[in-house]
Amino acid sequence: MLRESGKREGVSMRNGKHLVAILVRHRRELVGMIASGLEDSNLTTPGYKSFLASSKGRRRLRKYIDLVTDALRGSLEPFWDDQKVMGKARAAQGIGLEEVHEVAEHARMAIWDVVLRRYDDRGSIPTGVMKELRFLEWLLDRSRAILARSYIEARENEIIKQSSYLQEAYRMTLSAFSSIEVAPLLKRITQTVRDTFHAVDCGVILTKGATELSAGGNARFKPLSHRVQVRLLKAPLSEAGYGRARVISAQAGARKAESWLLVPVRAYGETLGLLYVVNPSTKMGMDEENLLRAFASALAGAVASVRLYSELTEKQNVLSALARNVIQVQEDERKVLAAELHDGATQALVAALYHLEACNNLLMQSKSGEASGELQRARHLVTGSLEEMRTMVQNLRPPVIDDLGLPAGIRALAKSLFDGTETKVRFTAFCQEDLRLPPHVELTLYRVTQEALNNVKRHAVARNVGIELRVEPGQVRLSIHDDGVGFDAGESPGRLAHSNRFGMIGMSERIRRLGGEFNIASRVGAGTSISVAVPLIDSKPG
Repeated sequence: MLRESGKREGVSMRNGKHLVAILVRHRRELVGMIASGLEDSNLTTPGYKSFLASSKGRRRLRKYIDLVTDALRGSLEPFWDDQKVMGKARAAQGIGLEEVHEVAEHARMAIWDVVLRRYDDRGSIPTGVMKELRFLEWLLDRSRAILARSYIEARENEIIKQSSYLQEAYRMTLSAFSSIEVAPLLKRITQTVRDTFHAVDCGVILTKGATELSAGGNARFKPLSHRVQVRLLKAPLSEAGYGRARVISAQAGARKAESWLLVPVRAYGETLGLLYVVNPSTKMGMDEENLLRAFASALAGAVASVRLYSELTEKQNVLSALARNVIQVQEDERKVLAAELHDGATQALVAALYHLEACNNLLMQSKSGEASGELQRARHLVTGSLEEMRTMVQNLRPPVIDDLGLPAGIRALAKSLFDGTETKVRFTAFCQEDLRLPPHVELTLYRVTQEALNNVKRHAVARNVGIELRVEPGQVRLSIHDDGVGFDAGESPGRLAHSNRFGMIGMSERIRRLGGEFNIASRVGAGTSISVAVPLIDSKPG
């Protein structure tokens, strides 16, 4: 088939003796010219230049010239097979296709240069040699096409394989954000790396500080001596970002030399540990190096995320406990103040009221109308002060919360504020009436409701107010809405400071301290809606 292709190109494949003789006689010179041309080319990478300068690289060029020579004699199949193998090999090594094609191009130029010098004294190249050169041109072009097809097929297969591995690494990284346990993730990653690189074993050593190691479950690492462990952790890395080490390991009672790949696990500039791969049988090319680093990066992200999640959870618990303590201290102070007002000023006012009542009775008997009027006015003042004092005590520490719980407290609060007004209040509790929430949650929601209803009474000019309390698994929700005049709430509660609405800011801060969400929506002429969600850790029926 290939011979027919040559005939269709109009190329003679039989009489190639002149060009063959030239290639055989000048093989060493041609190898040197091709190598020199490749080394001077801008397309040749330092790694490939180093290969060409080695004895292995020169042998490869000599074999290439020999295959071209045999092809000129008519033996094409070995040359095509060699180009197929080279295409796959260069793809696996990560060498660029342009760089690989340069070999054929420089071979063409070197052969032409030798031929031109050979026939320089005659002034022209014989017709037979020109026919052979035409066949050589076709031969080299054909070899480039075969090599390119083999290269591209190998790269496509490798890309598909690498894509599946990278997708797995990506899924592993994502799973770290939905898990608070690192052990299952480490097991999954090490199993994938072991299968990918066809290794005997794979493990992860998480470090804490300089010498403390966490090597549980690492069958190869844990039995090693402390000296070997430290040596592995400090293994020098290559430019590829991984190191190699030779380890003498005792397995099944026998000592055996093993080859270890060592990859640091780093995140945010900190070394979290080491990923090791024992006796990988996969040849390490550029793609394999990138894949290994991708797995190490996924592992680093997973470990860092889990650690960060644990730290944030711990800090959140501390902040929640602190917030509950602050609220409790505030309420305790309010309770003490309420008791002092009740036992001190309130009792004094009650006694004064009794005395005024007695004086009023005596004066009425003596028919002193003027004195009676003054005492009556004093009585009204004391009565008003006493009522105001009782309201203050009620606001400082609402006893209905301690006795009956949050739903009853909200009902009593709404009744005390809006009874006798034109504003209608509708309260709906989507929970059991006897359900008791944690004290700090009950008090916070009561204070938020108190502040919101006071704002409605003072500023909203509302005809209807709706309050909903909903207890769900893991959280409690409170919503308060009115049909009043509204205001420009802006995009966040923080902007309320510009309009001196510090009550809204105070409500937001109370909810935020409990780890909850506070949202407010309001427009001028469209009323105001407040929604609150507070997480519940524990609640028990009263």
